Amino acid sequence: MDFGFNPGLYVDSLHWMSSLSSMKHLHMSFVDLHAASDWLQIMSRLPSLSELHLEFSNLDSLNPSLGFVNFTSLLVLDLSYNLFNHEIPNWLISNISATLLQLDLSSNSLKGEIPHGISNFQKLEILALGENHLTGNIPESIGQLKHLTVLDLQINSFSGPIPSSLGNLSFMWELILSDNQLNGTFPKSLALLSNLKFLVIGNNSLTGSLDEVLFTKFSKLKDLDVSQTSLFFNVNSNWVPPFQLENAFMSFC
Repeated sequence: MDFGFNPGLYVDSLHWMSSLSSMKHLHMSFVDLHAASDWLQIMSRLPSLSELHLEFSNLDSLNPSLGFVNFTSLLVLDLSYNLFNHEIPNWLISNISATLLQLDLSSNSLKGEIPHGISNFQKLEILALGENHLTGNIPESIGQLKHLTVLDLQINSFSGPIPSSLGNLSFMWELILSDNQLNGTFPKSLALLSNLKFLVIGNNSLTGSLDEVLFTKFSKLKDLDVSQTSLFFNVNSNWVPPFQLENAFMSFC
């Protein structure tokens, strides 16, 4: 069912949706749902729901105190560009199907740390938590998400080092960690990411050298952003990069 991209559409009750037990896809992006306070309880009762898209829906709560939410068939959850001003709720980690493929909570006002239970989503391919107010270290447990292809944590307040465990993510093609407070050196383990196309780590407190050996397997790299860091390139004058960059950002590094 697709009601998406209707900026003028306003819904104050979703009770009519409770009987739609066979619905698999629900798109209500840009539909104003701020008055539908029971949206979560209603939608979690749809046993066949596999895709839920509620971007730009003026939602202001994920009901962190809610003990149980039953999204047993969910594969795609996109709640980006809403107004969640609280921590990532426990139910999202413990009660959503372990077969979840895509989770997008970007561009909200989420606080706190990424729960270590994020590693429960062993099938996850896309994790987008950028443009929030998340803090703490990036959990090493993210490196257990073997199928992850996209990790977007940009524009938060993450601190500490880039986890070396991210080097385990052999399918990763987009790694975006820019505009945080990350420190330490660039992990040598990331040199194993042979499918990487976008490496965006600018505007952090990263230090140390980027040796040419780190780039040996980066033949697919298209975008590189190390601007506004203290990283420096340590390569021979006759070094020939194995990649053909389309965009490079290296100012103030």
